[in-house]
Amino acid sequence: MPTVAQHLATVNQYLGALIGSSCIGVFHFYDSLVQLANFDGELTATANEILDRVNAHQEEIAKWANSAPMNYQHKFDLVAE
Repeated sequence: MPTVAQHLATVNQYLGALIGSSCIGVFHFYDSLVQLANFDGELTATANEILDRVNAHQEEIAKWANSAPMNYQHKFDLVAE
């Protein structure tokens, strides 16, 4: 059975087709949570890739939170924790 990470990797391949969709903000949120769940705290090359990916997601979520804080600010805050 595919894992959440595998499903998110598949969605990431088609993310460009969702431009303007609210699904994009949700994708960035959940992919951040999955990446952070896989982060073991050790600063390795893989860990740096995870943190870079989460930071990129946070930049995108921040844009959505600026436009619709009632829907996205809490998502930004949860990942920032």
